Amino acid sequence: MTTRKTTTAKTTAAKKAPASKTTKAKAPAPQVVSIDQVRVKEELEVQEAIDQAVAATLTKSAEPEELKRKEFIDLVVARSGMKKKDVKPVVEAMLEVLGQELGDGREFNLPPLGKLKVQRMKENDGTQVMVAKIRLHDAAKDDSQTSEDAA
Repeated sequence: MTTRKTTTAKTTAAKKAPASKTTKAKAPAPQVVSIDQVRVKEELEVQEAIDQAVAATLTKSAEPEELKRKEFIDLVVARSGMKKKDVKPVVEAMLEVLGQELGDGREFNLPPLGKLKVQRMKENDGTQVMVAKIRLHDAAKDDSQTSEDAA
């Protein structure tokens, strides 16, 4: 009988050992987040986006990009509030007239753009090379004169 009890004790111990090894992992307690914590997190995300935009701007070269015709038309559409189908032919006609008149050496006085004058022209392999000056109108001077005139 002694043998039998020993065997039973070993069997019971063997059954308990695997049970202790396979304990279930406890689920993490749900986190309680306050409204202030959410706002702080959102503000940090916004600040990071701003910092990235500033860094991208600072890494760009100091020279501005070339303004293409399509972008120019889009800017005019945005500024005027008119439809693109109405603006595009007018802008294209205006650019054509400007090009022809500049080629003839004509001066322009186009407020608010300013005064444009061709300084030198040179024919080069079927194209014209022009050096022109634009005297921009001083907007700050206008603002001060307008406020003085109103008083």
